[in-house]
Amino acid sequence: MLENVRVSRLVKCGQKVLTLKADASVCEAARLMQANKVGCLVVMNAQGNIAGIVTERDIVTKVVATGGDPAFVRVADIMTAKVLAITPQVELAKAQQIMAQHDIRHLPVVDDGGLVGMISSRDIMAQQLSTAQDTIRVQSQRLQDIEKRYPGISRLQTDALGRIII
Repeated sequence: MLENVRVSRLVKCGQKVLTLKADASVCEAARLMQANKVGCLVVMNAQGNIAGIVTERDIVTKVVATGGDPAFVRVADIMTAKVLAITPQVELAKAQQIMAQHDIRHLPVVDDGGLVGMISSRDIMAQQLSTAQDTIRVQSQRLQDIEKRYPGISRLQTDALGRIII
């Protein structure tokens, strides 16, 4: 269902991606995530390039669970510095595969070296659900059309192998 669907279909290029600087506190990061209802932020360096990514999971496992003080721990200390990113031309199936292989839930989207968006596993699942619902609608309409042409056909009984019982 995700083949031939590109990341660009879900990511609105030009849409503002939430970022913060590596020297920001974890408390600032958590507040920014909470205010914007997101689960991760892209961390930028002084040159405006991606330096890392920080997630809710990072905050919980690397600060809260270890007794750290979010007001004094810096994002640079807990962020993932090795960031995987994709381009808008990547197929959603490939993005999903990358996320699964690396056990991550967010992928920054870059184009011409610049950050243009973010895609999450939730975005991909929503696309899959939408596609499945569209397929169900089309198939239901086809069944209704067949039933109009051949009344009673949808009530035929079949055996375990799908053969019609006469």
